[in-house]
Amino acid sequence: MLPKPLCISRSFSSVHLVDSPRIFVSEKNWHWRTIIPDYYNLWYAVRGEGEITVDGVLYPIRTGTLFILAPGQHVQAMHNCNNPIHNYATHFHPVTSHGRRIKPASLPLCGVQVRNASLFEMIARHTVSHYKSGHDATSSLAAQWVCVLALQAIHDAHTPAANAVDQRMSEWAGKVASNPGNRLSIQDIAKETGLSRVHFTRRFKHVTGETPQAFIIRHRMDRAKELLRHSSMTLKEIADSLGYEDVYFFSRQFKGIVGKPPGAWRAAHVHA
Repeated sequence: MLPKPLCISRSFSSVHLVDSPRIFVSEKNWHWRTIIPDYYNLWYAVRGEGEITVDGVLYPIRTGTLFILAPGQHVQAMHNCNNPIHNYATHFHPVTSHGRRIKPASLPLCGVQVRNASLFEMIARHTVSHYKSGHDATSSLAAQWVCVLALQAIHDAHTPAANAVDQRMSEWAGKVASNPGNRLSIQDIAKETGLSRVHFTRRFKHVTGETPQAFIIRHRMDRAKELLRHSSMTLKEIADSLGYEDVYFFSRQFKGIVGKPPGAWRAAHVHA
């Protein structure tokens, strides 16, 4: 089944930046000792290694390690001089859609390993460049990016990571959704994942809620409706583009799923 959306009480929908997001390269003898002031500090190791102690608890630091530190927390940190830390830091207040400050139940976070470090770094660097531009619009965009980073960190902290097989299932599902006309063999895909077709089908249904065949057909029908409504392609051209060698079989399957033959569906929706 598809993962349930993360639901955390007193969550936030935006942030107010206290100052400019920054990326630091730590000095050779760098160490950090502080009490977090009246804001939250999103601290992310872009690369490097070391250790950090938060309220007496020691955490290792490596590339992709993230902390969202809360006001009043006691922090000490140091790094490996042979592999210095490059860290991203931004100070913010979580706020509601109306701009009211809140204390989210989901924060603070300590020692979260970000799932997609390269994407996280790219967004972090965008927040730095946008805020530095000095324009209201881009500064506001920087705050939105910081909010995305914080919410993604909360998601990563509270959602179990998919195992390797389920990750490949999700990747395959994404390929089907983006190109439903690809003539994919379920047997061949099953072999790529190292599973039998039966085991692959069972596992795919667990991840997506549908069998591979039902998933493919649903996305083909969704794409067929888009092409019927927004293109001048003939039924044969649409059928062929979606992997059907027989236009009559396509029409029967379309009617069985959608409830009308494709020609009748187009006539009813093309000017809607």
